[in-house]
Amino acid sequence: MALSLKFDTLILDDVNVWEESTPSRLAVEDYPRRHGSEVPLVAYLKPRTLRVSGRLVKTTEAALKTALENLGQALTDKGLAKLQLRDDNRYVRAIKDGYSYSFDAGAAPALSASFLIEFLAGDPFWYAATETTSDQGTIVASPADFSITNNGKTKTPVRVEMTAVGADKTDVKLTNKTSTLWMRFSGTILQGQTLIMNTANVRYPSRRVTNGSANGLNSFTGNFWLLETGQNNLRYEGPTNVGLKIYYTERWP
Repeated sequence: MALSLKFDTLILDDVNVWEESTPSRLAVEDYPRRHGSEVPLVAYLKPRTLRVSGRLVKTTEAALKTALENLGQALTDKGLAKLQLRDDNRYVRAIKDGYSYSFDAGAAPALSASFLIEFLAGDPFWYAATETTSDQGTIVASPADFSITNNGKTKTPVRVEMTAVGADKTDVKLTNKTSTLWMRFSGTILQGQTLIMNTANVRYPSRRVTNGSANGLNSFTGNFWLLETGQNNLRYEGPTNVGLKIYYTERWP
């Protein structure tokens, strides 16, 4: 039975083989007159490569030619887009890296052709189709402890939004006690405005701090931390009457 994939709005139901690989980026350092090598402590991922192949079968040569041309055009026009294979609502952001087709000996070339599509995902992770929201409402006591759970299989970035309720708010801090890392904004959030701290380092926008409509990076200290896998214990410290929401998308290597 053929596989079905979705690339943005393009649905292809004629895929027979799906292959993917994500090699690690390990810069090995060798030294003269010394045993072994030095390698990074963490195996950072290189871009993910995906290859899908299948067969198009049509009733006429003209229909087959049109289908091959339309497929090539659609793959090119989509650019960087969401690529999905299964019905588990996970996707990887990929771009077409190659497209080819061929006719097999012994098959009617006017009616069928094999195709091969190569995709490249600069961000190598699979992502959940929906973003998770942890809404803590309005913080009425400080410090405030709470927890959120990352059900993915790797660390994932967060987007933290803090809104000043009733009055201006100065100096807020959010600590991930699970990883012991913290983010602190020592500036002032004006009444009704929202501070956004985004810890993503791959997808746009990356590692940004926005206070209302202004760049707030100059008042930021600490680390753009990620959620660990499993339960994360967090602590808010700062003025009360601050609306706090945390957004994150679970991902898999």
